[in-house]
Amino acid sequence: MASLFAVAQQPAYKNKNLSPEVRAKDLLSRMNLDEKVMQTQCFWGQKSLLLNDKREFDETKAAPYLKNGLGELARLNENAGQNSSGYHPKEAAELYNKIQHYFIEKTRLGIPVMVHEESLHGQQTQDATNFPVPIGLASTWNENLMTEIYTKVAEEVRARGGQHVLAPVVDVTRDPRWGRTEETLGEDPYLSWCIKRLIPCKRSWGRCSS
Repeated sequence: MASLFAVAQQPAYKNKNLSPEVRAKDLLSRMNLDEKVMQTQCFWGQKSLLLNDKREFDETKAAPYLKNGLGELARLNENAGQNSSGYHPKEAAELYNKIQHYFIEKTRLGIPVMVHEESLHGQQTQDATNFPVPIGLASTWNENLMTEIYTKVAEEVRARGGQHVLAPVVDVTRDPRWGRTEETLGEDPYLSWCIKRLIPCKRSWGRCSS
């Protein structure tokens, strides 16, 4: 009976048995303007505001910046405020876990934060598997290989706590002088389409549809 009562008292947006549309409508009705604005924000370099000198999450330091929640954290596995060596897997998982618990338990509405990672050819951090750049992988014309590689990348990212990634660029290369050419699958639209449709976006969310 106690558990049934708890479910009855639970706000609709936290009830996983309801449809996403119903849950979203209920949540939006409860949010104030500041909370809505913060859901559109992403901290990247600003993540240094949330960490102490040991690169650990500092709840007291972070509280003023997170009081209204936050939509997303970018590339948390990098050292605070810079592209660098990042965290070892256990350190990363513990950091993600601590931060996520803060958002769920200490913010007014308990909205989890999204975290994305740089994973163009493997996650950019300590002890992650490093694969060739996408344009090199695409030149194999091996769809199964690409699927296998990015499934592995997704598994490594998810094990550390990340939910989505920066991965191969959909753009078709038209000018090799472009600074992100190596992030694409090349200049052949057919090749890009063939491979892009098979790369898993996330291990538990299926495959890309682009």
